Amino acid sequence: LAQLIAQLGPPARPPAPPPPAPPSYAPDGLWLEIADRPDDDQPRLVLAALLQERGDPRGLLFALQLSPYRADREITELVHDHWRTWLGDDLARILMRKGSTFARGMLDVIRIGPGSTPGYLIDRVAGHRELLAVRVVRVHQLNPPDYARFMAALPNVRTIDVDSVAAAEALRAGGALAGITGIEARIRSYSEDFVRIVEPVASPEITTLVLDHAPSIAQALALSELLPGLTSTTITPAPPDPIHREGLAVLPILTFGAREDPDRVS
Repeated sequence: LAQLIAQLGPPARPPAPPPPAPPSYAPDGLWLEIADRPDDDQPRLVLAALLQERGDPRGLLFALQLSPYRADREITELVHDHWRTWLGDDLARILMRKGSTFARGMLDVIRIGPGSTPGYLIDRVAGHRELLAVRVVRVHQLNPPDYARFMAALPNVRTIDVDSVAAAEALRAGGALAGITGIEARIRSYSEDFVRIVEPVASPEITTLVLDHAPSIAQALALSELLPGLTSTTITPAPPDPIHREGLAVLPILTFGAREDPDRVS
């Protein structure tokens, strides 16, 4: 018997169970309907009810933000607790929690590029369901070609953030300007100016312009010529010189606002 056991060897171990499949963030059904009808609350309400029936807290976020009653504290806690679960590891590495906000249950304004963002992540998150209703994208640090590739995959984005000629030219070359009606322009280098930054992305479809400081009057005039469809301009903050402020009136419906906090969390 001992000789037979030796010949047979030790008992075979049962095969290890397969690793769990990674979660899918591909949109389906109602998520796609939200993308097709971003201004309609009905598909969001239906999805909210469906998710809540499953015990999914994602449905509660929809319900709270679609309710006429304010629930800011509950919303903040929900997003804090489930941010990485809802986004997944890849998108959570691209989006910055501070500066990204949900509205009506979906990401609405996002801030991307926390620094050292590898380009392959941009391709991995293309088509992610949480990006279907994003309207405004702001950039912290991201390679211009990666930024353009990210933007080109967003079906409902309406406002772009440009802070350099390189970023603007990448957006144009990458086909990321379809449907864009707003530009937020920022100057990060003394070698740049608003006209050079805006020119590559200018079109008659641009209706809103936000500048992070006051341009010269000559630049304001050039911007008004580059953007013939412009109906609203916001400059933050207002220049202290009243003559300068008066000269900027060549830009349509000019308003001066307080500088927005990029670290807002909601």
